Amino acid sequence: MTHDDTHVCMKVLFLGHAHTNGCRSAYYFPHLAEERISARYVDVPSGPARAAFLAGLPPADCVVIGRLALLPEEMAVLRGLAGRIVYDVDDPIMYRSSRHWIQRSLTRRRNFRRMVESADAVIAGTPLIAEEAARYIAPDRVVLIPSTVDGNVYTPRLSRATNHEPLCIGWLGSAGTAGYLARLRHVLAEVGRKVPGARLKIVSNRFPEIEGIPVEKKIWCQADEVADLQSFDVALLPLSDDLWTRGKGHGKLFQYMAVGAAIVASPVGIVEACLTQGRTGFFARNKAEWVGAIRRLCEDAPLCAALGRAARSEFEKRFSLRATLPALLAVLRGGSRAKP
Repeated sequence: MTHDDTHVCMKVLFLGHAHTNGCRSAYYFPHLAEERISARYVDVPSGPARAAFLAGLPPADCVVIGRLALLPEEMAVLRGLAGRIVYDVDDPIMYRSSRHWIQRSLTRRRNFRRMVESADAVIAGTPLIAEEAARYIAPDRVVLIPSTVDGNVYTPRLSRATNHEPLCIGWLGSAGTAGYLARLRHVLAEVGRKVPGARLKIVSNRFPEIEGIPVEKKIWCQADEVADLQSFDVALLPLSDDLWTRGKGHGKLFQYMAVGAAIVASPVGIVEACLTQGRTGFFARNKAEWVGAIRRLCEDAPLCAALGRAARSEFEKRFSLRATLPALLAVLRGGSRAKP
């Protein structure tokens, strides 16, 4: 994004890598422009050429480093071109993922600590990450900003289903998270037996085998994502309960809330912190609770719609771009801590 210097009061570089989901703050760029902040995302390469690449970056008032673990000499390069450095973390990178038997890692912990201690401030995507960062720097230098979405793009559909038509149970996710849905095989089979007309829509690039309920398999694509999410009446968010999932950002939660779907979720990490049982969603810890929550929503369309409206309202008040923008502005400018 390019701006006439006469209309820019601050220049911010956001550094990331394609394998770390790029820049989670990109949704904010138009809003930052309104604040006369020029925001630019730079994809940083890996390997020995990285220091030279960083040295070639233009000067900035603030550099935001997204999840990267840079070497001390690379951080020194950034110190030479930026007046302020912010470390942005939306995944619990101090731990290994749920796929590993041993999730604790001294190497990951050391890298995380080095980056946190080298930054002027930390943006944490979840409460767990904020707590971890506050072990190494003053808590007032840590700002909690979840990985949200643009509520002007992710909007509810105009009308929801009624009790006279079957509701759509939906799940959207990647190959890496498809295993969580697979854990609900027996739940969904029982829902299929007990709820006439029940159907499941999976939007992904990998489809676990689900039997006992009609399944619509839709290949994920960016252009269709909002429409696919809007088609969900009941949105599923199953998770394991471990160090990784307790600290992960779970951006899918905010997608579901933004489109006004009724959410049934595992009460883990930021999901438990952001949803309110019985008002903006239902929590489920075991098979009976999963089956009971899904059946109740499928058999009561007005309740399903009410939960979705409440989730959308909560999203707008607490988790939308407008709601969280003041916290981001404060950390970029170096002001006092602000909470979304």
